[in-house]
Amino acid sequence: MAAGDLRLPGEGMLIGDKYYSGVMLSLENCILPAEQLCRTPSTEHGLSLETEEQLRIRGCEMIQAAGILLRLPQVAMATGQILFQRFYYCKSFVRHCAETVAMACVHLASKIEEEPRRVRDVLNVFHFLKGSRGGKGCSPMPLDGSYISMKSQVIKAERRLLKELGFCVHVKHPHKIIVMYLQVLECEKNSELVQMAWNYMNDSLRTDVFLRFSAETVACACIYLSARFLQIPLPVEPPWFLLFGPTEEDLRDVCTRILHLYTLPSVPLSTLLKQVEETRRALDTLGSKGKHSMLISAAATPNVEPPSSFSPASKAVSPMGGGATQDTSLCNVLLKNACRKLLNGNEEKRISRSEERREHKSISPPKRRRSRSVTSPRHSVSPTEASVWSKPVVDEMHTTAQSIGMGLRIRVSEVQTVFYVFLVMLGILGNATIIGVIGEGIVRDQGGGRSSDMILVNMAFSNLMVSVTRNTLLVISDLGVELYLSREWCQFLMGLWVWLRSVNVWSTFFLSAFHFQTLRRIAPMSVTRGPSKFFFLIFGLIWFLNLLYSIPAFVFSTSGDRNSTETLMLVSSTTRPLLGCVWNFPTAYNGLAYATTSMVIHESLPIVLMSITNLGSLLTLYAHSRSLLHSQKNLEVPVIRRVPAERRAAKVILALIMLFISSWGTSILSVNYFNYNRGTSTEFLLVIARFANITFIALSPIVLAVGHGRLRAVLKSLLTH
Repeated sequence: MAAGDLRLPGEGMLIGDKYYSGVMLSLENCILPAEQLCRTPSTEHGLSLETEEQLRIRGCEMIQAAGILLRLPQVAMATGQILFQRFYYCKSFVRHCAETVAMACVHLASKIEEEPRRVRDVLNVFHFLKGSRGGKGCSPMPLDGSYISMKSQVIKAERRLLKELGFCVHVKHPHKIIVMYLQVLECEKNSELVQMAWNYMNDSLRTDVFLRFSAETVACACIYLSARFLQIPLPVEPPWFLLFGPTEEDLRDVCTRILHLYTLPSVPLSTLLKQVEETRRALDTLGSKGKHSMLISAAATPNVEPPSSFSPASKAVSPMGGGATQDTSLCNVLLKNACRKLLNGNEEKRISRSEERREHKSISPPKRRRSRSVTSPRHSVSPTEASVWSKPVVDEMHTTAQSIGMGLRIRVSEVQTVFYVFLVMLGILGNATIIGVIGEGIVRDQGGGRSSDMILVNMAFSNLMVSVTRNTLLVISDLGVELYLSREWCQFLMGLWVWLRSVNVWSTFFLSAFHFQTLRRIAPMSVTRGPSKFFFLIFGLIWFLNLLYSIPAFVFSTSGDRNSTETLMLVSSTTRPLLGCVWNFPTAYNGLAYATTSMVIHESLPIVLMSITNLGSLLTLYAHSRSLLHSQKNLEVPVIRRVPAERRAAKVILALIMLFISSWGTSILSVNYFNYNRGTSTEFLLVIARFANITFIALSPIVLAVGHGRLRAVLKSLLTH
């Protein structure tokens, strides 16, 4: 048949259990006729339309989640979902397992989009997803008979997928079309409109709109729906979409199907599979009765002839016919098909066994794979997309410990990246200088050093550790290097971040409280020298109590691709999943309780206490100055010589406290506003919170250098040389 001729020939042939009348290849998406869309194989087998719709949605969600864990690009995940939808308009959910077909779609889509993944990796990922749904944890998949059987089933499902689709697996995605159309409409600079249209397009993959309408129509519908939601005016006289071909009726149909997706209840996959199993048993019961009656009728009438149109040619024109007119009987065709399937099954077993032998020789048993933050830079997902795309998924994930979803990711510009790198390096060098200079003075001091110097070293050490273990990794991630950790490393690092951050907060308060307590002493200010035992006890309590408080971070952390409980971003001190490490509390109530407790103990209360103690120090110095003036007039009260030094120390501590309040206070406000009232400024709030977290660590060494004599001397010597 000619390439441009789309007419189907009148005659055809029977291959397997289908009648083929022609072959047509096209680069456009396959648009199914209305008859096939209304009567699916699953409904003919007794499955309800609601159950089939839920199975399609859950299958596409499995493909999306597996693609994220396999670090596939979004276009590969989209291809897999469309192949999944196409297949089940040819075959039934009752006869073909949705999970196995979803694995085959992921494996085939990865090869189509030139991002191939091994079958072993696909099996491990789906095994992890299945364990996560059960909420019982997940153990590594052993290399036993069930693994070999599952791998063979996936390979056979992939071949069956290719056969049913006629090896026509090309998919035309509307991603680029959306951007091109928005450029024509001069709306490409509206990032919110572009992102929301992209989100709706990703959501539409869980429906069958790609089998009903062209990619251009779906792209226009996503733009139409986004513009209506954001109340952005587009040309209406004439309507803008007429320029690209679709009609308003088609756009409304696509929009209705996408919006209908958000109204559906979240049915667990286990419930759907039980319904499929019940339908399969009922169908098998009817099938066994039908086979029995068919055998009886076949014995009575063995020579049943098929319709003449089923045979592409008669035996008269066949080389083996010998001129006699003999029609092929249906029994012979069925026998040939059965023999072919038997031979194919033996061949697949032989291939799978040889592959397993090669794996046993060259590959060690697979390690447990965890969820990862794998949003590709080419297909980055904004928080808006996470909230829109994942809405139907979130309800199910609440019952499965919420370990999978779309990732939150801040898109930072080059200027922001350079400025953030500068702040991180400034914090590392500054705090390391404080530890080196003041620590050397403490070691050389025969009296053990001043207590205030020890507090400064302790605070600088916690700042330095936060910069090294957290902020440097953020910098590496911003430079384009994606880092991923296992669950054990996530638990260790998340607990370490919470511990160091809590110690940093209370060490800053301890500095203010210690200075206030020193000024309130009755004895002269210059009498006491060296730290006391009570001083070291306070230090130990700060580190020990905060270690106890960080235990939930060691226990309820895991590896994932999003911060599943967004209100906990304040606790983790991260505005996005770092290295794929997220919170994983048993219930939402436990997470909210821990987040609220952290906000009170480690955010609000220290700020209030710092303000009170520092204002108390300033008030004490003011009262002492008044008494000093009175003593100079009466010549009766002795003069305290270190008042200027203590006043300077109070000012430095006041500057530190103000810096702390401004940085952490900004982080509290922005993160909480993002959690409870997100809007058009979502990414702006996350960027503000991110820079607020580094401000105190980066600028506190500069404030200390201004007020500390030894640090000033070192800086002067460095600047002069």
